[in-house]
Amino acid sequence: MRKYILSIILVISGLVILIANYTSKNNPTYSESTFADQAQKFDQIFDLFTNQVKEHVFSIKNQYSDTLKIKDSISNKRTFLDLLNSNNSLNSVGLFQGDYKFVARKENSSFIFASDSLANFGVVKWQRFKGDKIISSWYESFDESIYNTPWYKELIEQSNQIKWYLRRKSKLNSPDEGQEFFYAGYSYLVNGIKTVLVFEFSKDNLFKEFNISSGKINPRLSFMNLDGKELHLNTEEEQKFGDSLQSQIIVDSLQINIARHFANFKEVPQGTFNFTYKNQIYWNSFKRLANDSGIQYYLYTVPNNQLISGNAIILGRLGLWIGLALMILGSFLLLIRKRFFYIPNRMKIPSVQEILKEEENRYLEFKSSLRWDYRQEKVNPELEKVIMKTIAAFGNTDGGMLLIGVDDDKNLLGLEKDFQTLKKTDADYYEVHLRNIMHKLMGVKYVSNYIRTEFEMVEDQKLICKIKVLSAKEPLYLKYKNKNGQVEEKFYVRSGNSSHEIESIAEINDYINSKFK
Repeated sequence: MRKYILSIILVISGLVILIANYTSKNNPTYSESTFADQAQKFDQIFDLFTNQVKEHVFSIKNQYSDTLKIKDSISNKRTFLDLLNSNNSLNSVGLFQGDYKFVARKENSSFIFASDSLANFGVVKWQRFKGDKIISSWYESFDESIYNTPWYKELIEQSNQIKWYLRRKSKLNSPDEGQEFFYAGYSYLVNGIKTVLVFEFSKDNLFKEFNISSGKINPRLSFMNLDGKELHLNTEEEQKFGDSLQSQIIVDSLQINIARHFANFKEVPQGTFNFTYKNQIYWNSFKRLANDSGIQYYLYTVPNNQLISGNAIILGRLGLWIGLALMILGSFLLLIRKRFFYIPNRMKIPSVQEILKEEENRYLEFKSSLRWDYRQEKVNPELEKVIMKTIAAFGNTDGGMLLIGVDDDKNLLGLEKDFQTLKKTDADYYEVHLRNIMHKLMGVKYVSNYIRTEFEMVEDQKLICKIKVLSAKEPLYLKYKNKNGQVEEKFYVRSGNSSHEIESIAEINDYINSKFK
């Protein structure tokens, strides 16, 4: 069955690629159409992002409308934890109100919270949580110089307005570690006290959320904040941005050309255009935003050759050959005989020591002997029927392992007592006797396909018989003669750690229909 499913999947996949290849040739996709689709998707995602930031800002502003709220650490943790969990790209949130501070950030699979100690506002207490469990805690002597930084001063001066900027710090108050982050800040008054809210977004996670870098397409992304500062978020590795609060200027001739051509559309609120630079065409999409977003406009740029390569993934001769190859391979698999898919490991039998690590269960059973009854101290042919019953039950269910020469308590008894009941006292004759019984009751074909036997010498020179039974593809009925000499068919399955007979014809048919068809 698996062979046919795999074959069908390969044939259908090849057919889909061939159809797509044919359709693309007869219905070519143009660069401007592809870019329009890309730009529209980005516009929707970015619009959702800026709206979420505004919602977060005004939600926290409304919630922290008095000076006592920020000192409720339990409420703070709940509020900011929900915020961090709801936004994958949001790295941390900081709330500064006068001298009091509260910071929450994600770090791998844990969350870190920092708040002022009520006893000393110059001391910050940090706690790391994983779920509801505190992993660690420590204190930091807070450096008041953060209030003198350019970004904090700008936020203080610009009240009730979202402000965006770029920085290269991993935390709000840490040394520069070279990581790139995108920030949204907001300040407002609470009872005459200045309150500052800062959101820190990881640039990498933000790009994943924007989904603007996929496959061969790596666009440039630029913003203009309300202060007239350009913020360049470029996905190409060679394009690195600096701290937007510093005076550092990165000379980028392509970016200069983008800005020069974009200047021709000062009166246009939204649109797309292209221009040529160094024999390459660049497509651009822009949109001017409302002031409450904190952004004047964004500018989204993609080289034309990336759009072409993005469209040509399954086009051309390569797509044709891949489609044909998949269809040929799928058809070939249909012709291969089933045994080609035979997995030798399915028949690999573990050592007795390894098997005995498990208790008797749905897939494992121990039997003291094949013929010798340890309780009655004599030969008991009924024990052979018990062995056959177990083997049949394994085959009719999910397969399993049977050890002969081991009792229910995992004591190693060996096969010596069984040997003494046969004409020849060796493993070869024992296996011949065992197989004769199986062939008679199950058929040679069934035994050959689904049953393997192996002997292993264990401690004290005791020989153990291991029988591995695979889950059969066909139902097995054991045929016994009753007391009147009439042949009866019995159907066994595993239930828990024992084998049981299903006696109802209707129940047998239901089981066979669900298991074997």
